[in-house]
This record gives sequence, structure tokens and C-alpha cells, in this order.
Amino acid sequence: MDQELHTYFEQITRSCLRCGTCMRIQGEEGQPAYDLWSLAQLLLQEDALSTLPAEAIFLIRSCSLCGACTVDCPAALHCGDFMRKARARLIELAPAIADDYRSYRVDYRSNIFARLRELDAVHYDEMLEKPDDEKKESGMSSSASGARSSHRTLFFPGCALSTYAPDLTRAVFAYLERSGLADGLTAHCCGSLLASGGLQQHYAAYARQLALRLQEQRVDQIIVACPHCYHSLDGLLEQEGLREVRLLALPQLLLDQGLRFSPTELAPYTTVSLHDACPDRVKQRFGAPTRALFERVALVEMEHSGKTTLCCGSGGMVSQYDPATCEARRERRLREYEQTGADCLVTDCLSCVNSFQRSPSEPGVFHYLELLFGLPIDWAEVALRARRLWELPKAERPDAPLELASRTFPITGGVATAAPAAPAAPAAP
Repeated sequence: MDQELHTYFEQITRSCLRCGTCMRIQGEEGQPAYDLWSLAQLLLQEDALSTLPAEAIFLIRSCSLCGACTVDCPAALHCGDFMRKARARLIELAPAIADDYRSYRVDYRSNIFARLRELDAVHYDEMLEKPDDEKKESGMSSSASGARSSHRTLFFPGCALSTYAPDLTRAVFAYLERSGLADGLTAHCCGSLLASGGLQQHYAAYARQLALRLQEQRVDQIIVACPHCYHSLDGLLEQEGLREVRLLALPQLLLDQGLRFSPTELAPYTTVSLHDACPDRVKQRFGAPTRALFERVALVEMEHSGKTTLCCGSGGMVSQYDPATCEARRERRLREYEQTGADCLVTDCLSCVNSFQRSPSEPGVFHYLELLFGLPIDWAEVALRARRLWELPKAERPDAPLELASRTFPITGGVATAAPAAPAAPAAP
């Protein structure tokens, strides 16, 4: 058994008070109920795969990693962190489980987001790919609004925004660049998808390479558009010893610039209900400023908001294991929204929007940036483009065998070697 995992689960058995708080929340959702002490004891067994009850495996693999069940844990444990380690242990015992997450292997260029951008000929002036001499020639230490400070600021839109909404991504970056707030952008992933799937070693290698790119480009501030990315990058920077790099939540930055919604700008919608993303439930780095952007508009809260927010259904990579559980979570949240009587559901997480818009009830749901910049996303078109990926030959699809794929960052130092370069992106249809 991996020593890091063994040490972690041993610590859990000493820390968990078995108070039942997490089990109560699990039960409310209809999930099998286990405290972390019990699960850790099971996972520590050498023959854990044969002794783990099926319902325990289901709980581990269907967990949304939302943290709701341990938000009030008296031992300050986090269920999402535990389940990531538990998934790593399951993969250690049954490596084939990792194949379920193949399409989301963001450490390879053939992941679903990169392939979709290639297929649609979506390209960005990628700051983290610039050679140092090109970086200097491009004048990245200055902006259209005049001389900048010594800060080198990177805009980090996240996988969903940069892939599903390239026009919106460019519009937001153009605003930040014009305002002298950002020097460049990256479409790279924060790596959270690897960690969520339990791909522990692959995440560690990816995190090191991403940190190296940040250092090479002398990035000391990152404007983050996604709550999940913010949470992930916060941990990554701590882990990689880059504590001096400052993270800035995009809605707070826009709020500080004096932006606010007015009722006329939201027409025909009159009443808004805001959905909080799971990783933001406690610190509200996104939820609080996004609410402030709507302070001039009628805002109605759902029964569960802020610290008690419910998962949108897309959390934890559960769609790769049990889509029915994702649908049940989504519909539960949308029932709460319907009870508010609001006519517009808004969130600061584009993955949440992607989940909600799949509902047969077709709620009026938007990312706040769509409304702020007047660029609504055509989700029917996004779905059509995504389906094209699965019509490609197997070797070109996001789930192609890894030996056919090239790495996102060429990894050296004994971890892996770079595969041949990926083929050029096809022309736009």
C-alpha cells in the first residue's frame, strides 16, 4: 500500500470522533452512511477490495466531493479530501478504475477540453507556453492603459469557460487587459480533475509542471474565474512552495472596478436566485462578491445557500461512474430553485451552468459573466460540437489510449518523457 495513503488513513482513524455528523448529511441525500473512521479502517486492509462492502465503494465513487457532510466536523476533517484519497486507494487495488476518467486526463493533450478546442480551431495566445524571449518582445509588462506595476498577472478562466465559451473568455480577458489588470491568459487546467478522480501521482506530476510554468513566466498574481480552480490552485501553490503568488477572485475584481447589474440590464428577468459552488461554501470568495454585483436587483435565496449549498450534480467526476446520481442531485437543487419563485438562476461556476441546463425543465440559468458581458452561451451548439468528438476515429477521440497521446506539459526528471507532438488541429468546418 502506498505509504502516503497508509499514513493519511492512519491519521483519520486517530482524528475522527465518530460523532455521526457526516453520516447524517449522507443519509439526507439517500447515500450509504459511513463515518470516515470506518471507511479508513476498511481501506487500510491489505485485501480491502474483497472486504469493502459494495455500498462503501459506491459511496466513495459517487461522492460529489462537495464537503457538505463535514462542513461542521468537530475534528475539522474534509470529506472531499478523504474521498480523493479513497479513490486513489481503489485505483491502487483495481487500476482499471482509472480508465473511467480517461477523457478528463488533463495531463494529456487529448483530453476532452483540449480536443474540443482543437476541433473548433479555438486558440489562445497562451501565456504559459511563451518562450522567455517572446514574452519580453510582446511587452507583457505593459498594457493598453499605460505602464503597469512589477506584477505579472495571469488570467485563469478554467477548462469550462475557455472551452465552452471562447468568445466570452476573450471578452473578459480583453476587459482585464484594457483595464491594466492582466498580462496574459492560459487555457490550461488547474489539475483538479486528476485529483478528483483519485489519480494522485498524475496530479502531483501535473501540479509540479504547472508550478514550473508559473515560475518561468514570473507570474505573481492569478485572476481566477472558477471557484473550483481557485480552491485547487490555492492548494497547489501551497504544496509547491509558491505562497508568494496571489490569487484574485474574478467577481471581486470586477466589483472593485465598480461594475454592478441594474434591473434594466437583466430584462426580461426580474428576480435572481444565486447558486453557490461547492468549494466556495465556506470562504465565499466568489459567492459574496457575485451577490454584491446583483445588489440593485431583487435577489431570492434558496433554502440551502452559502455554507449549506447543494451540489449542482456535476461535482466529483461522478458522471463517469453513475450518471443517475448526478441527475438526482441536479433535480433536487432545481426543485429548490423553483420554490424561490425567481425567474433567473445565476451562478459563478460554469460547470454548474452546464449541469443545470441539461435538465428537462430547462430553467433560465446563466453564468453571471454571460449577463455582464452580454454574451449568452448557446448550449445546444456546445452539445452538438461535443458529440462530434465521439464520431472521430477511436485514436483521435478524448478516450484514445494514452500511448497515442502527447502530454500537456513534457514531463522530465524520471516521471515521464514527452511523446511525439500532437497532430495539428483540423480546420474549422
